[in-house]
Formats: sequence, structure tokens, C-alpha cells
Amino acid sequence: MAHLTFQPKEINTEIFDCLGADENLPMVTLTACFEMVKVTKSKQEAVRSGLNITFTVAVDPMRQKYLGFFSQTDKTARSLTSTYEMLDETACFNFSIYMHKCVSELLSPISINCNFSQADNETAATTLNVDSKRQSVVEVPFKKACRKNDTCIAELDVDFSFMTTQLLVAEDAYFNVSIKLANHGDDSYNTMLAMHYPPGLSFSRMTLIESSRSTPHKCSDLEGVLDKTICGVSLPLFRSRSSATFESSFYVMHDFEWDDTISMTIDANSNNQDSNRTSALTKNIPVQYEIKMILTVKQDSATYLNFTTEDPAPKEMGITYRIDNFGFKDFPVNVTMFFPTELEHNFEIKSYEVFVKENKTQCTATTNQTSEDCLLENKCITMVCKSFNLEKYSAAEFTLLGKANFRDLEQKPANLPFLKKYTGDSGNVKFVSSIHVGYNKDRFVLESLKQKKKDDFTPFQFPMRRIEVQFDFIIPPNKLLIISTGVSLGLVLLIIITVVLFKLGCFKRRKLTYHIQRERIKATENVKETYKSTNISNIQLQ
Repeated sequence: MAHLTFQPKEINTEIFDCLGADENLPMVTLTACFEMVKVTKSKQEAVRSGLNITFTVAVDPMRQKYLGFFSQTDKTARSLTSTYEMLDETACFNFSIYMHKCVSELLSPISINCNFSQADNETAATTLNVDSKRQSVVEVPFKKACRKNDTCIAELDVDFSFMTTQLLVAEDAYFNVSIKLANHGDDSYNTMLAMHYPPGLSFSRMTLIESSRSTPHKCSDLEGVLDKTICGVSLPLFRSRSSATFESSFYVMHDFEWDDTISMTIDANSNNQDSNRTSALTKNIPVQYEIKMILTVKQDSATYLNFTTEDPAPKEMGITYRIDNFGFKDFPVNVTMFFPTELEHNFEIKSYEVFVKENKTQCTATTNQTSEDCLLENKCITMVCKSFNLEKYSAAEFTLLGKANFRDLEQKPANLPFLKKYTGDSGNVKFVSSIHVGYNKDRFVLESLKQKKKDDFTPFQFPMRRIEVQFDFIIPPNKLLIISTGVSLGLVLLIIITVVLFKLGCFKRRKLTYHIQRERIKATENVKETYKSTNISNIQLQ
């Protein structure tokens, strides 16, 4: 008969690790003992006879995926066969049974059996009794920590939350989900997290954020399945009263046709999960596209005009707004333009209209809408354009045209104060023209209008563009009045100066008497004679 024993009595599950190194470890030492008892005595007592037996030891012979084997390097060596001659009453043999470091099935014990038979039963002097029990079977259990009897029941709970308020579809964008897994029951065997998501998401990685104990994990996609990922958690055992928080990251494919909202389901299960417990959870989140739009005013826009009394005719104002879509997504927009038509100095804009390049939409004027750029005392016009689709990597241009005019510029010089007629006059009119582009804010987020505030991105309410327009008028001085006034003042001044000089006697001439003149001549001749007598020459007398 055969007897099988083994050490240790239970296989320690602490040493199993499905996410560690790939190696085979000795788990059980098996002892196979054979006992021989002679039932009948031999006729030749002096002759000692033995029994040749052939025995085979096998691990998990009935299990398709066996767990143990007899060679550390060869996992296919699941059985051993040997022949031995029994001379003594007992004979024992020891075998080491190896197991892979990763074993997912730890609930069912390992089965080991031993079969033996007589090797030379036809020629041997000793024969094996036909009633001998030629098989021995033992089961080696795995160590368990179950609260009730010997049946372990796991109680898995899963919860998850989206780390953003919406799934943002953008170029090179990722979507992150926080997942918490807890086991409130017995040890959980072969614990798996299954994530179900839209095909527009591609699983990237799952990172352990925190855990109550070491919790290795490994995720893999299913071949041919685009909307599901399976992650093994702490294989083969997710211990009782353990918890772990993970962060899963998904790459967002921007060319996928997304619905307004998506749903995600995460389920936790194991080989011994409580069948009455539901651990699947489904949540929804809205989807938004990131768009890239820039508003500009073309440089050739006529935003400054100059009026004079010599050239008071109406002039054409022209402002060209350009809307560029630099993003990957088409999206519908509606355009509104605001501008005043009547301002101070009797200024007006008339014959206004909007031209749209390539006739992408049509615009009509209305006074029902208001803008903060238009003061209450001014008469303002709003040009409302029908909604149209702004295609990706394209642009739309809106040109606002109008006749600008100062209504009384020709008559204004006559009404100027007297002093202004000499110095002239000037003035200007300034106003703001603006364009507002609206879009569905529930569906789209404008990337170009994000501003960083408290480590968060908050979009503006709407994109808009303002431009200041200035019109100057110049009234030159009255030249004829200045010339005539200058001539008149010059004549008056000349008369005044003449009268004053006349009064001062500047126009009277004094005459010398005849005898005084003769005395002066005689005195002069005497002086000349005196200088000659003293030999003084080269003296000029006056």
C-alpha cells in the first residue's frame, strides 16, 4: 500500500505575487511511502525475495490547468514515474513540488495522487495481491483566513469620480478618473477591475495614488475590444479590509464623433465575490470640444477720417473684422456688430451695410439689442448675422461700410464767435465699434479666451473685439477777414504816427541870418592863416 504525506500542511499565500519577478518556487515537500506485508509464506524460507514496483506521482491530474510540477525549470513536468525493488517492509521517497510565483486560483487545493503496480508480475517469485489498494490521493490546501467555516466571501466596493467637470476633446488631451476599491469581506481571490468606456477613449495608464497596504496592479486591453480594459489588483489576493485609490488616464481621440454626454462603468469582481453584492457603478459626464478662434481687425480698415470746410463731403468708413478658426473642429457661430450712427457735432453715419466674404451668412440691422460700448444718448445700430458653420482651419471676414458725415460743417464757420473766425476751430468724434461672436458654450470651450485664475482655467463669457474710430474736422481761419482787418489797422496806425510826428515838429526846418553866416566864413579864414604861419599842415578844419 502507498501513503502520501506533505509539508507544510497549508501553502502560504503570502509569497504569491503575480506582478513580481517571473520565477518558480518550491512550495510543498511530498513524501511517498510504500509498505509491504507478506500475506503468504514462501516455500523457500531461506531465500529472501523482493517486489518490483513501478509508481507514478502526478500533480493535479484531473485539472486542465495544473498548478504544481516537479522541476524548477520545466513547468511541464507534472508527473514522475520510477521503478523500485521492495526488499524491506517500508520504503519512502521525497519529492519537491514547485509552483509559479503567480497563481490566480487559490481556492481549490492541489491534488496529488500516486499509482503503483508490479513491474515483473509474470516472472517474479513474489506477486502483488490483487486486493491491494494501488492508489493514494492527497489534497494540499492553500492557507485561508475566512470568517465563516472554510469559505471565503469577498465584499468588494468600487467608487469613482471624474477629475474634471467635463470631458474636453482637444488635441493631445487626456481624461483622468479617480477610482477607489475597497474589500470589506474576506480575502478576495483574483480581483479584477473592469472599465467600460466609449471607443473614443484609449486607455493609457493606471497609477496607484494611495493604499492601506502594498497593492500592485497590472492592466491590459482585450484584443479586438476598444471599449474595455481589465486591471488585476494585488493578484492573487486582495486582502481583507484593504483599500486602494487609483488614477486612470485615457487619451482622448479628437477625431471621434462624440455625443453630448458619455457614460463610464467600472466593475470590481473576483473568484469569491459575494453573489448578492453589486459592485458595478455607472456615471455620466458632458462632452465639450475645445475650439481655437481669434478675432482681428484688418490693418487696411478706414478707422480715421479727416474733414475740412474745403472738403466737407461724406467719406466712406470701412472696418473689416476677420474670424479665424485654427482648431480641428467645425462649430456654428452667430455674429453681432455694434456701432453708433449719430454723435456730437451733428456727426452721422448713414448708408451703412455689411459685406460677408464668400456670402457665408447674411446680416440685418436692428435696434433691439444694446451694447456697453454704445452710450444711451447715442443712436446705435446692431447688425445681427444669421448663424453659420465656421469650418476648421478656415476664416470668415465681415466688412462694415458706411458714409460718415458732419451735417453742418459748411455752415459752422458762420456761427463761430468773432475770435474763432481768426484762429479757426477743430474737433473730433470718437466712438467704439465692436464685434461679438457667440457659440454654444455648453458644447464648446474657447481655448484662446482662457485665463489662469487660482490654478484653474475659466473661460470668458464670449469672444469680442473692439476698435476705436476717430473722425476729425478742421475749420481754418477766415483769410479775407484777416487780410482786410490787417490792412485797415495798418492805415489807422500810419495816420496816428504821422500826426504825432507833426505835433512834435519833426517836419519844421530852422534858417541862419545872413550876417551870422558872413562872420562864420571870416572866422574860418582867420584860423586857416594862423595854422599856415605855424607850419601845421594836413589839418582839416570843419
